[in-house]
Amino acid sequence: MGAWGLIVDAVLPVPIVFICLLLAPAPRWFTRGTLRITERTLGLEFFHTFKLLHVMLVISGLAFLSSCRTTAALYSSSAKEDAMMNVPNMLSASLGRRWRAERNFWLSALTFFSWCVLARLYVVVRRLAQLNDRIEELQSPTGPIKDVPEPVDVVEELKKAK
Repeated sequence: MGAWGLIVDAVLPVPIVFICLLLAPAPRWFTRGTLRITERTLGLEFFHTFKLLHVMLVISGLAFLSSCRTTAALYSSSAKEDAMMNVPNMLSASLGRRWRAERNFWLSALTFFSWCVLARLYVVVRRLAQLNDRIEELQSPTGPIKDVPEPVDVVEELKKAK
């Protein structure tokens, strides 16, 4: 399996699965479980410094930049070659290289941007879960804060002081 096979089979499905799970309209327990699994997966450490998210962003970003360069090089040089190609086999080979470069470009773009979306979506869903927990805590009958003093009317206090 080549590098593109690795990207398509391993690097691309992970963010797509997590994005679908995080966006699924599900009960709170499912969302919390998904957040825990996502946090553990994205937080896997490599060499005690880099997390899986950072490694995947670098790998997919480099693949994206490489495919951009390859696609641009094929399109800039192919104008000269196309004028000289009268043989159908040479034309097929040139078009095959172009199509493969375009396919790799779109695969790498999808992979890189899906990792970026997953990183941001995880932060947003985690914050939403925290806010929902806080709302539930505030709406509880006992209330979250018990030692709050009664509000003081400043004008009344000033009149009493005179």
